[in-house]
Amino acid sequence: MFGPHLRLMTEISTEIGSSELVLNDTVVNLADIPQEMESLYHINFGPPLLGAGAKFVAPVKRVAPRDARAAEADMAKWNLYVGPQPAGYSEQVYFAELWADQQGSTQALLQSPDGKSGALVAFNAQQLPYFTLWKNEASLKTGYVTGLEPATSYPFHRAEERKAGRLPKLAPGGSHEARVAIKALLTEAEVQVAIQMINQLQREEPRVETKPMG
Repeated sequence: MFGPHLRLMTEISTEIGSSELVLNDTVVNLADIPQEMESLYHINFGPPLLGAGAKFVAPVKRVAPRDARAAEADMAKWNLYVGPQPAGYSEQVYFAELWADQQGSTQALLQSPDGKSGALVAFNAQQLPYFTLWKNEASLKTGYVTGLEPATSYPFHRAEERKAGRLPKLAPGGSHEARVAIKALLTEAEVQVAIQMINQLQREEPRVETKPMG
């Protein structure tokens, strides 16, 4: 009664024989006053796709570490994976903005260690303008996983996102739509095609920042 009055409608689809899963989401403001909304797709991958030598590939415009922990790593290797780490490891998180084509289409790839398979996340950067890479390279039995996460904002406190101008607001009766496609790349040739498409979107060298955002 005293909180947000939002409705999420989700359509999940695929085609017979396809290696792609498509999510079409619509968030509607059911109230008669403007309301803020946030949406983040926490898409996780683990072994065997994830492992020492795996690589995150995307048309990165700008990337920055979330906090001091992420900044500890060599920022030249922020998109590379070293394999499961011993006890005491804590997550590393990086925030990015990606290049897209004129329609807003963009994509991000997790490439397997041998380069012969991958997972592709395709979305529209006009709908989901911010991207989080979550690297949790803990030991295998305590959550060795990575997250490719397109979103409407970064996963900071709402007050911080509001101050930064990254918090969407829906008008009364207004809506926000987002389409996310997750595709398994099953051959080295498919991986190379995805990398070529990403390279075509990469207009210039990424701006790699070392100062934590948080």
